[in-house]
Amino acid sequence: MPPPGATPAIGVCMAGGGGGRALYCCVILERFLPECGFDVVDMIPVRRQNFEFKLPILDLTEEWLAI
Repeated sequence: MPPPGATPAIGVCMAGGGGGRALYCCVILERFLPECGFDVVDMIPVRRQNFEFKLPILDLTEEWLAI
């Protein structure tokens, strides 16, 4: 549970070469970020193979978070 007034954060996880552990990375990061004072809004697993595809999604999520 994040502390009151925590800074919103989006986790982007790119683990290893094949991306098979990206979801595991998301789980670990989602547990760790609130300990650092962040409120996790979204976790986005990324692979080498879909990185270019997910960049526009990350841009849209950034714009939404800035509102």
